[in-house]
Amino acid sequence: MLTITDPRGDVHAPRGSYFFSLLRTRAGYAAVLVLLAITAACVILEPPPTSGAWLWVAALFIVGMPHGAYDLAAIRRTSPNWRTTARRFSAYTLILLACLGLFLLLPAAAVVAFLFLAAHHFGISDSVWTRGRVNLAFSEHLVGLGRGLVVLFSPFAFQPSASLAPFVSIVQLVRTLPDPQPTAIASVAIILVLIGFALVSAASLLPSRGGRTEEWATLAAVVALSAFAPPLVAIGSYFLVIHAFGHCLRASTPGQPVHARHLSNALRVHLDSIPLLVPSVLIVLLLARFIPGPSEQAIAVSFLGFCIVATLPHHLFWMTANRWSHGVGSDPYRLQ
Repeated sequence: MLTITDPRGDVHAPRGSYFFSLLRTRAGYAAVLVLLAITAACVILEPPPTSGAWLWVAALFIVGMPHGAYDLAAIRRTSPNWRTTARRFSAYTLILLACLGLFLLLPAAAVVAFLFLAAHHFGISDSVWTRGRVNLAFSEHLVGLGRGLVVLFSPFAFQPSASLAPFVSIVQLVRTLPDPQPTAIASVAIILVLIGFALVSAASLLPSRGGRTEEWATLAAVVALSAFAPPLVAIGSYFLVIHAFGHCLRASTPGQPVHARHLSNALRVHLDSIPLLVPSVLIVLLLARFIPGPSEQAIAVSFLGFCIVATLPHHLFWMTANRWSHGVGSDPYRLQ
């Protein structure tokens, strides 16, 4: 997620910012080790392809849903008064409702669009070359998309049937769907993953690029996880360990650097997310009642369905909200 790092660097950061920069780098490698540990556990334990739902149930309350529910607090931080907050959150809600309308009319198309949107969102939010930055160049969007294609479509390349299953369940909430063709899906996914690797490779060739080791180590861990872990575990682990947790560590006010220690900032994000988190969780739990199957599986599918309609406003907000924050104030912790 595009969060709060000043695109000019840490010129406004307080003394000791080098320590936190070093901490961020080490945290990136720690996340890679966590993904590899999960991969090793899956190799040893051999969980069934449909397992992993409990990971998404946990994400409802810890890191996953809170990182998105923080949007309302961030809107308040970028607004000079409550009227502006209401107007901006109304626009946010209208985009969400438009996504819901698209899903109800064309559910399969909405799912495909979501996967590519999520690839772009994960990529520019998490790549070592774009995370925490705003006003990205077109080439940088391509680099982020490349990383996201590897992250999102590797599970489909290795385990197409199990990867498709939750999305088929989501589409069938609205209308019947012809039996998908796993072989064709796997072929398309392989092509998209190769395109992703090509885009990241092109960026790596630039002599000014640092962070190559962390970027490629992360992608290698993602591919290994996708090959051996159930799809819900693979994408859920990345979502929690790298994407959502990373956002909780960094997020403050769009366009302004964060000076909080990382874990304390993550706790603050969870607390600030509560006003939007509560209704979001209730919506997911209510929708899960209409999905057949075990309760944890139904909640996981419901959560993914919620993401299909909520990702676009979330993504657009963090890509553009830095333009709104000018003149709000220099204190990144002051709620307006």
